[in-house]
Amino acid sequence: MSLLAKIAEIESEMARTQKNKATAHHLGLLKARLAKLRRELITPKGGRRRWSRRRV
Repeated sequence: MSLLAKIAEIESEMARTQKNKATAHHLGLLKARLAKLRRELITPKGGRRRWSRRRV
């Protein structure tokens, strides 16, 4: 599943969820997950920098 599909799924779940005290925690978790996915979408995924070991 791509990032855009996950973002769309979370947004639709947030739209379906009724806003009240009982669902506030669930909505907060969804907002956090959505922010994480958007951050991953914006920042390029770079590979790990590999430092070669200096030979003596």
